[in-house]
Amino acid sequence: MIFNRKLFQQNLHIIISVVKCMLIKKLLILILTQKPEIIPRIPTIISARKFTNN
Repeated sequence: MIFNRKLFQQNLHIIISVVKCMLIKKLLILILTQKPEIIPRIPTIISARKFTNN
């Protein structure tokens, strides 16, 4: 069996993106229901994470 590394990396990237989306949605729901005072800080947190990931 030939292990296609590039295909695996692409699939892994897609899976990670989907998982991140799900986690962010759950986090947003949690914040909206539990701690409304954090809402103004969300954009800065997300942009900071994007900056560190790339």
